[in-house]
Amino acid sequence: MKRSEYFRLGVVVAVLSVAAFAGCSNDGLDRVGISGRVTFEGKPLEGAEVSFRPEYGPNAGGLTDADGVYLIDKSFGPVSGKCEVRVAKMAIPEGSSYVTNILPGEFQNKPMIVKFDDRQNTLDIDLDTWD
Repeated sequence: MKRSEYFRLGVVVAVLSVAAFAGCSNDGLDRVGISGRVTFEGKPLEGAEVSFRPEYGPNAGGLTDADGVYLIDKSFGPVSGKCEVRVAKMAIPEGSSYVTNILPGEFQNKPMIVKFDDRQNTLDIDLDTWD
């Protein structure tokens, strides 16, 4: 093969590769990007896992930073509609060798129910007023 034929072949392979992978991150679900702040006892809750379990579709979740803020991109966010929202703070309590949720039991056993759509993209969670 001549050099120009290799070049054309390379261009064709590159174009086909881009076409094949275009849109691969879109799973066809109506997802919602979401962010918010989690507080407990009046302070930001760092390192908390915020999970969203929709009626239909895959679960979504994020981890809070030092300011209690979590951010879930739309491509990984919960599906629009009703979701169970749970918060967990995993740690190894003093004197134990097992990882456990160190938040009080009411947060573990009673999820918050929230309905999401493309207009709602913020959910602040104050665990002191958890319903």
